[in-house]
Amino acid sequence: MYTTKPISDFTALNIASQRYVKSGDVVTLTKVITNTGNTTLNSVSITDTLDSNLDYQGSANLYVNNIYVAPDINVSSLPTTVLSFPTGTNLLPGQSAVFTFKVKVKEGIAPNTIIKNKSTVISKDPDNTNVGPKDTNEVQLLTKSLELEVVKIAPETVRCRDSLTYTITVKNKSTELDATNVVVTDYFDPEFTFTLNDVAVPATATKDLISPNGIKVTIPSIPADGTATVTIVGVVNCCCPN
Repeated sequence: MYTTKPISDFTALNIASQRYVKSGDVVTLTKVITNTGNTTLNSVSITDTLDSNLDYQGSANLYVNNIYVAPDINVSSLPTTVLSFPTGTNLLPGQSAVFTFKVKVKEGIAPNTIIKNKSTVISKDPDNTNVGPKDTNEVQLLTKSLELEVVKIAPETVRCRDSLTYTITVKNKSTELDATNVVVTDYFDPEFTFTLNDVAVPATATKDLISPNGIKVTIPSIPADGTATVTIVGVVNCCCPN
């Protein structure tokens, strides 16, 4: 009689939500554990000691075979985090478990700093024998600096009661990073009058009038190597000799 030999094994994959980062960015780390053997795995846990340039931000989740399960989380020894299957949760042959949690890049990190991350995974087979430990692949985050260029254009000369258009273009000169929550603030001479309806902004941006005679535009995102344009159309009001 042929008997299948029990084989207990798994693969462990490590994924970061982005490759290029800057100080203050929040990154999601994803660990995918797949049961490649023919026995059930239980007591699966992931130990992750964060790079000194990262802070744990929480938001830990666990999906086993695409079904959400609240993970057991131990953060008593930060920067080491341990995420585990809750008691009674198993990983059947061919199934995958997906752990995710968020980390934040610390402030003041120099450009071109390499931030590394990998985890160690261990589990048990039906005989309560350890399977592993096994390391995930290493992911590397590379810090980049964000540089914005602002160009404001207007006619060189105007006359009283002329229509006047200002164009403000913000260029994201980074080729790797999106610029987020960009705020453009500008003030104008009191002779230049306009309303909020006279201010054209990118589709997702918000705009407000601020005193004295100014505007504030908040742009949620400017993609890498992209631009955003703000246009203000008004009238020059002044007392002109007859």
